[in-house]
Amino acid sequence: MIRTLNQHLLKGLKTNSDEIRKQCLDIFSDVFRRFGGLIVRQETLINKNELMKPISMLLSTKVEVGLRRKASSCMGAFALVLNEG
Repeated sequence: MIRTLNQHLLKGLKTNSDEIRKQCLDIFSDVFRRFGGLIVRQETLINKNELMKPISMLLSTKVEVGLRRKASSCMGAFALVLNEG
């Protein structure tokens, strides 16, 4: 489920619709908070480098404040599943 969801949400983050991107960021945040332990144990569930790019892009570009805030919250939840490996 996480692999399939990940691919669809990544596509959503790359759209031009702020509403779709906000919803994708909310869902990613929920997934990281609820299934973070599983993602850490099974590193092949998501491609962390592929996901880092669109989230960091939303943090570094001039986008709506609400979207940047959601990206920041998502990055915080994402940081919990990143490891030093």
